[in-house]
Amino acid sequence: MERYFFIILFVATAMVGQPQPASKKSVADKQAQTLISRLKATPVADIETGLPTDPFGKWFPKQVGAGPVQYEAKPCEGEAAESANPMMCVTASAKIGEARKLELTFAMQGYSGKKAGSATAKKPRCRFLVGSLGPNDPRAKFPTKLVAKLADLPPMLSR
Repeated sequence: MERYFFIILFVATAMVGQPQPASKKSVADKQAQTLISRLKATPVADIETGLPTDPFGKWFPKQVGAGPVQYEAKPCEGEAAESANPMMCVTASAKIGEARKLELTFAMQGYSGKKAGSATAKKPRCRFLVGSLGPNDPRAKFPTKLVAKLADLPPMLSR
């Protein structure tokens, strides 16, 4: 019995010093951060005509006020996911005051899943899919409003 204990202890000690391979999660995190950075750097006028040329990363916080903006990248669902070229979506969200939350979802068109530096990687363009302005707490008794265009956002938030 003691013999097996020492063998296991020896193997475990030897494994501690071995370098571990990079996890798939860290690669996915890097890709997500790249997509989020590209959305933030995209001029709002490139996403929707008639809007200012400010980058989204500066324009969106101005619209929502003092609340912090959070970003999340994940595979698209619905129509964007069923296309021949799978897309990644980035959702930008922020709390508006005490009771409301705003979420905007963008499809990153041209996302190829390859490293940004590779010759075959495509530079993604941002396409606004949908947004919602609703309660922070789903139990709240006021409706969620659909944001169909980014230009609708300033009048919605000024009310």
